[in-house]
Amino acid sequence: MANSHNSLQQKEELKRKILKQWSSNYQDVKTIVIFLLLATFFTVVGIILTIYTTEIKETSYKYSVDPQCTPNVSVCTFSFYLEETYQSPVYFWFQLRYVYQNHHQYVVSSDIDDMSANDQGDPDRCYPIFTNRDANKTISVLGTELDPDAPALPCGIAANTLFNDTYTMKTSQGTVIYLNKTAIAYENRHATRIPEDQDLSKQWIRFNNESLLNWLHLAPLGSFRKLWAHIDEDLPPGEYVVTVDNNFNVSYYNGDKSVVIGTVNYFGTKNYLLLVMYLVGALLCWITAIFFGCKVRKNRKKREKQE
Repeated sequence: MANSHNSLQQKEELKRKILKQWSSNYQDVKTIVIFLLLATFFTVVGIILTIYTTEIKETSYKYSVDPQCTPNVSVCTFSFYLEETYQSPVYFWFQLRYVYQNHHQYVVSSDIDDMSANDQGDPDRCYPIFTNRDANKTISVLGTELDPDAPALPCGIAANTLFNDTYTMKTSQGTVIYLNKTAIAYENRHATRIPEDQDLSKQWIRFNNESLLNWLHLAPLGSFRKLWAHIDEDLPPGEYVVTVDNNFNVSYYNGDKSVVIGTVNYFGTKNYLLLVMYLVGALLCWITAIFFGCKVRKNRKKREKQE
């Protein structure tokens, strides 16, 4: 019986030694310091983002739900009010919801090099919009008639679902606000690899059209905004009127469309997701540091009692 008890004790001791070898060998104080540094970093960045985010000014209007801007209305007008001065540069975006550019066929047909193919084209890349008839394009860039059986330049779903609403803007007193559509394209692979125009009499749009380049910068989510123009003057408080050529039908997608007018800073537009991520990260690091601090204190008191 005694041998059995000794054997049990030896097994328990061996087990404790093995478990000690396999247990994590961290130092509590160093762990606390690391989490305190991380918590401080996330907190400081979170505060900076909060300050900069509150400085950004934005106003939006969802005109697709306006009774005056239903899909069967070709031209509509709406107004919005600015509560404070928007200092230039002011940016003018369109925003879409439930329009999914991340669909496989969209991604396949998003490279302008493939869409500007020669007369043979690439049916796999362009499918199901290959010819001018498929794209419902009849007039070229030069204003001449397009051959309906010729390849659409560019072809493919992405280019041929280009957002084509256009806007004009003025004050309530009738002063026109110039919407500058130059220098609006993303500096991405399209902007650095724009193919040469082949034959403007066969193209329905120029390949270096900046609205097209922005549209081909595909959005990863079903809700996105894209830059349509910028305003190079201050916008004082007051009412502004926007007239829309209402061409892009979002009812096909069960979606909606809005215009967003706002300013930016070093961190871009308002990004509440990034702000929340930093603040949540800071909170988790503070909680973890406090947890290890309590653990160190508890272990210290335990050792003091044993001594």
